[in-house]
Amino acid sequence: MSTLPEIESAVATLPREEQAILLRHLAERRGGGPSCYDMVRELFEEPGQIGASGRSDLSVNKAHLADFGRRQRRRAV
Repeated sequence: MSTLPEIESAVATLPREEQAILLRHLAERRGGGPSCYDMVRELFEEPGQIGASGRSDLSVNKAHLADFGRRQRRRAV
């Protein structure tokens, strides 16, 4: 039988997506439902849901943040 530190280090080597699958499976076996993180991720990351834009993280591009929070000027028609 493996010790807890051995198990934790083995899980840490897995890709993040596989870690999430493993944790979800373990929660189901214990009788727990989906975590709050899982429910929010479904709402904001899956296409067709309320927050899914299909665009990458815009905060890494400084040009996208240049006008953040400023009022936009109305264009003359």
